[in-house]
Amino acid sequence: MGTRAAAPATPTAAAPAATEDDDPEARRWNDLSRCSFDDETFTDGFRACGYAETYVAHNFNEPSNGRTALRYYDGNHDTFTLQNVALTLAARKGPVRGHLVLQAGAFSESYGAPARSVELDLLYRAIQELGMRWDTGVGGSGDREGLFFEGGLYVTPYTIEDLGVWQRWNWSTSNLFAVSPFQVLGMRAGIGLSPNLTARVGFYNGWEQVVRDASGGKSFIVEFNWSHPTEDHFFTFAYQGGVERERDDPAGPYYRHVLDLYGRYTVNRHLALQANVFAGFEPNRLGAQGWIGAALFARVRLAPWLRVAVRGDVLHELLPAGSTNIFSDMAGAGTVASGTVTLDARPAEHVSLRVEYRHDEADGEVFYAGQVARDAVTDEDVATARAQDTLLLGLTAWF
Repeated sequence: MGTRAAAPATPTAAAPAATEDDDPEARRWNDLSRCSFDDETFTDGFRACGYAETYVAHNFNEPSNGRTALRYYDGNHDTFTLQNVALTLAARKGPVRGHLVLQAGAFSESYGAPARSVELDLLYRAIQELGMRWDTGVGGSGDREGLFFEGGLYVTPYTIEDLGVWQRWNWSTSNLFAVSPFQVLGMRAGIGLSPNLTARVGFYNGWEQVVRDASGGKSFIVEFNWSHPTEDHFFTFAYQGGVERERDDPAGPYYRHVLDLYGRYTVNRHLALQANVFAGFEPNRLGAQGWIGAALFARVRLAPWLRVAVRGDVLHELLPAGSTNIFSDMAGAGTVASGTVTLDARPAEHVSLRVEYRHDEADGEVFYAGQVARDAVTDEDVATARAQDTLLLGLTAWF
């Protein structure tokens, strides 16, 4: 723990309350990327950042196909897996900035959206983000104020969980994160209304429409982001509207409304809480279809180098008669839920060793167990279980 100087002999103004940022050992739990657009220390020049993730997990259902269902990035059973390796190259020249995030590993092989395939967008699977930004200097000064414009390929802003394991509390992602679209491609504008409040609106091809716009229309996303000066507390609101189904979908080309709300509240240096609501609604020719999901998180500091995080989440999809799931991996179920406990040990700067236990449950047979049969018509694996339990050991490092 850090030491403090002796109190002065003469009266002075009261010092601000101690925060986690006063503790060098605690500060590393709130690491920010040195390649981020809003990193005010990033002056002209180039920077490189990155991270690597590897794990091994055991599914107590012991599926013969080696797959843990509804676990997109850590879905291998009893296999040492390189989950993801990402390298960010960032550059800045005055008001113009850009970044490229390259990735490789099991993560980039997990895209299951119908609009994407290895044949169609193999190259783009190696790109996590590729974006550029121009700070106009209109309406404010500094990296977090004023009008700016951006364009490129971006990870969608949905849910409180970040893409890199080192940036989130649990190793696995919640069902909310797992079903949300991964990437969007388009252009957007934003304004920093203050150093702590940003608004942004963007227009994109739509969900996972990276190489082609299969829906024939454009989607827009409006975001509001607020954070406390210490970044111990923050809140985000996002709304998306647009036609997301492909042109020949039986449900028709109807507007989909998506709402995402999440935030974090740091009670003190020992306890922090998070909450997330992710919902969508689409009235189409088959009926009113949509979903609603919620997740709650808590993280407790047990020691300067040790945290434990718990998460509970539930996702329900509204399915009219004759319709199919918006999220294809939920086919056969209307509701899925999970409970997760993660032990996060950080014995040194920029390295995290995690042990995680997770229980998944659904109201339909969506999980694999034992000897997995294959469908005679589709040749796909047949799910026969309504629950699964997994135990994971993972290691991640970042720079």
